[in-house]
Amino acid sequence: EDIMEVRIKTDQYPTETAWILTNTCSNTVVAEAPAGSYTTRNQEYSDKICVPPGGAYSFFITDSFGDGICCSYGEGFYNVLKNDVSMIGGGQFGTDETKTFGQCGTTPPTRAPTRAPTRAPTRAPTRAPTPVPTRAPTPAPQTPPPTPAPLTPPPAPFQAPPPTPAPQTPAPTSNPTPAPQTPAPTSAPTPAPQTTAPTSAPSSALTPSASPSPSPSFSCPDGQVGFTLTLTTDDYPEETRWVLKQGNQWSTGTMIASVDYLTTYTKPQATYIENLCIEENETFMFRIFDKVRDGICCNHGKGEYSLALNDQEIHRGGEFNRKEQTKFEAISSYSNTNAPPGIKVVTEPKGGNLDSSNEDEEEELLSKLPHN
Repeated sequence: EDIMEVRIKTDQYPTETAWILTNTCSNTVVAEAPAGSYTTRNQEYSDKICVPPGGAYSFFITDSFGDGICCSYGEGFYNVLKNDVSMIGGGQFGTDETKTFGQCGTTPPTRAPTRAPTRAPTRAPTRAPTPVPTRAPTPAPQTPPPTPAPLTPPPAPFQAPPPTPAPQTPAPTSNPTPAPQTPAPTSAPTPAPQTTAPTSAPSSALTPSASPSPSPSFSCPDGQVGFTLTLTTDDYPEETRWVLKQGNQWSTGTMIASVDYLTTYTKPQATYIENLCIEENETFMFRIFDKVRDGICCNHGKGEYSLALNDQEIHRGGEFNRKEQTKFEAISSYSNTNAPPGIKVVTEPKGGNLDSSNEDEEEELLSKLPHN
């Protein structure tokens, strides 16, 4: 009898591999391994089968994924041996591969040569060469003096690179830290106006020194007060509009000024300043709108707006839904009053309206206008 051996080394996906070994002379399956037989990755398996001597065989191997067993996902292979002699082998294929070996009607004349050569050469070399290499090589390895020469002195100079990271750390820390931190935040936008603004708008408005810049170029005649709107847009400036009315009721108030969506504010994160002269000691209402109902801060940029009378801030905001209203009295100077003027800020609740008026209906229509 002959001994057939099928050796399989799996790749990273062993369950995809299957094979069939067929005797083509008798058209019978000698052995097979269906898909799922192998479960361990990068593992070598061996199957041995006793078969009649001689014969022709066909070996059919498949990979269910279609990438063989080498070399995309591991170094798999297959090898079919007959009486410890390799007949076929491989590993790089696609979905399947078939290889044949042997011949029908052959008898085992191959056994005679296998016995003769194996006996003669094995005895001759084992007796003669064994004593020679054992005596001669022993003194030879005693000359390892060359090894200490290249020992470790060459790598020693390569320890010089460590000083390179040292200069990298002081360079960034010395320059940026002292320069920007001291002059910038301490003098210009001190956090004082931001914290005090929501609690008492008039008192915080008296302290900031950022707004007096327009005063030399902006003045109003007697009986009027300078109204200044400073607005910084968010990332979507075209969604912002505002309206200023004179009167106690929004529905009956007189329109003083307004801007529309899409046309006035076009630059994101830009600051716009509007200066108007309004009647002194009258009541006014300012409304700011956002087309998509998320205000101008802080989901899409740090937008904000502030209102000032004669360069004295009376309100600052930016976080609202669809709109916010500020109602105020146009008093020329806070210094001559013991109490701040009546300022009322109302932010529209989510899903509600500030009032039921035609203005709200108009705003609904405007908010549905498409973007440019």
